[in-house]
Amino acid sequence: MNFFAVVLRFWSYLFAFAVGLLAFGVGFILLISGSSNFRLEMLPWFKDGAALWALLVLGLLGIISSVLALKGRAKPLLAVFCSIAFVLMAYGYFMSPVYRFDGSSDAWGTFAATLGALGATFGALMALRKQRA
Repeated sequence: MNFFAVVLRFWSYLFAFAVGLLAFGVGFILLISGSSNFRLEMLPWFKDGAALWALLVLGLLGIISSVLALKGRAKPLLAVFCSIAFVLMAYGYFMSPVYRFDGSSDAWGTFAATLGALGATFGALMALRKQRA
């Protein structure tokens, strides 16, 4: 069980850093290009310009939380980010009436990514528990 907890904890670090880097990168490219005709239907509560700023803020939050948690600081921030990522992915992709999949391979890939977000959330929560002596 301890090995499983360690693997999930490191998965949460990797997941938060990768998703944060991806979100910040997409948001930064959209910001510097000045593009205003993008649609991010999987971000359920953010529309138009707010989606751009949400990507930038969530991306920075993911990068910072993973680096700080890897150094042993601010582990609750990692749990918060992974939980937010999981909720946004689960609601935005599967429960929102706006987003539509582009075929079965898209649906399975999205399901795997959302399952990875759930695993990262559990790993971040396991990192919060106290170590036994």
